Amino acid sequence: MRFLATMACAMFVFLGAQAAAIAACQTAVTRTIAVGPSNGMHPRSGVFLSSDILNDREVVLTFDDGPLPGPTGDVLRTLDEHCLRATFFIVGSMARANPDMVRRIAELGHTVGVHTFSHANLSNVSRRRAIRQILGGYRAVENAIAPYRAAPFFRFPYLAESGRLRRYLAQQRFSVFSAPVIAGDDWMRISGSEILKRVMRRLRHDGKGVILLHDIKRTTARMLPQLLAALQAEGFKIVHLVPSALIPAGFAESAPVITAARNTARRRRQQNETVQSLRARRDAGRDTRRHAVRVEDLR
Repeated sequence: MRFLATMACAMFVFLGAQAAAIAACQTAVTRTIAVGPSNGMHPRSGVFLSSDILNDREVVLTFDDGPLPGPTGDVLRTLDEHCLRATFFIVGSMARANPDMVRRIAELGHTVGVHTFSHANLSNVSRRRAIRQILGGYRAVENAIAPYRAAPFFRFPYLAESGRLRRYLAQQRFSVFSAPVIAGDDWMRISGSEILKRVMRRLRHDGKGVILLHDIKRTTARMLPQLLAALQAEGFKIVHLVPSALIPAGFAESAPVITAARNTARRRRQQNETVQSLRARRDAGRDTRRHAVRVEDLR
């Protein structure tokens, strides 16, 4: 009973903050959907089923990789001016570096999810390291966002997911936001007009979906007002996602703390290995050239 009371209190605080932040903006956010294991998620993999939960011409705005002072602030101002709410998938190391901005995202009524600790490609690491990235990211976001709470929403960096990690996340009652998405490809070096064109072309084809952008990109921040105008002009409606339940506080406290020093040491080892490999290849090339000269001399 104490556990249930604690969970109910946490949800009251979370949803109360959400409601207070959007009280004056109901005309812009057409509806709010509570998402969790029993609503909108695949029962085994925990993947968000956008095709089932969204109506035709409904879209969800999501932003990855932040926060970053400057562009993230511009994104927040644009959303606030249009009375819209989005979901931000925060990188743990960025949350640790910019905790005030993480709290600002929550204060404005946006949903805050997790995007690992250091934007690691989880398909390239062991299961143990992948889980450490997941829990370390969640822990860093939770610490930064207090007194608010992070949503148990997760997105794989690069959308590089695996069945075993999806099952792990589902067991921990995380909702996974993966493919299919309406990607703007704003991680590429393309113009704002090209980002807008790709989003709208793909959205017209699918009729609805989850838009994936990056709030750390200045081009995206400058393009966002044009995107919102295009969505409105073509009759698309913005939907806001919130969690139907929160993970108990302290869930990731046992996760190892990923430090900048550890990441730096890992990068230094990788750089040393690369340098040694290049030196070995260079030396091998020298030996080949010397041998070739000796053979030529014999001729």
